Amino acid sequence: MLILIDARADDAAKETLRSFGKVVEFITQDIVYPAISGHPDLFFCQAGKEVIAAPNTPKFYLKTLENEGIVCRPGYSNVGAEYPWTAGYNCVISDNVLIHRGDITDRAILDFWGSGKIIDVQQGYTRCNLLPVGGGRFITSDRGIEKSLNVAGFDVLYISPEGVALDGFPHGFIGGAMGRYGNRVFIAGSPESIPEGETLRRFILDAGNELCEINGGAIRDLGGILFLE
Repeated sequence: MLILIDARADDAAKETLRSFGKVVEFITQDIVYPAISGHPDLFFCQAGKEVIAAPNTPKFYLKTLENEGIVCRPGYSNVGAEYPWTAGYNCVISDNVLIHRGDITDRAILDFWGSGKIIDVQQGYTRCNLLPVGGGRFITSDRGIEKSLNVAGFDVLYISPEGVALDGFPHGFIGGAMGRYGNRVFIAGSPESIPEGETLRRFILDAGNELCEINGGAIRDLGGILFLE
């Protein structure tokens, strides 16, 4: 299994993740602005056991996935330098729905999804703001996503983004600080660093997951922790 994480994550985070799989330290240059240049969730959309990747993803990473036997479909559009062109692949596919801002979703993702159910939200950075934790439960730091998923009948926990660190910005997003593999939810930082920490922990446990803190300190947006196999 490959685990993609921002190359600038601290050593403690990488060491923890190495006990679960092969860590791939992700970084790009001169594609997006520096604060998010190591965020894999801008370049890869997880679609079940497959991955849809932006054509301008550095070839090293595409080759790494290929060598591990991971099915990687090419997208149509390059990731661009500014929003919304940074967010074409930043969607969530889970619980039999595709969740994203539909007018910017890369066409390869829509082709893959076909006639499946789509929940159209206004937040293009959907994966940055959203993590599915199983059983129709989601964690988000966007009120619009929360409302849309509640209307669709899902159980959603809102976590304020103000407690999530992202260098160069007032805050990051909770989805970008997290990932899920099997019945484990991984988080960069300690839930105790935010006011909703105990609520977050309980929500994850009640969904039947273990919570794995990959390091301590403030919760940090790393552009997701992606588990690929």
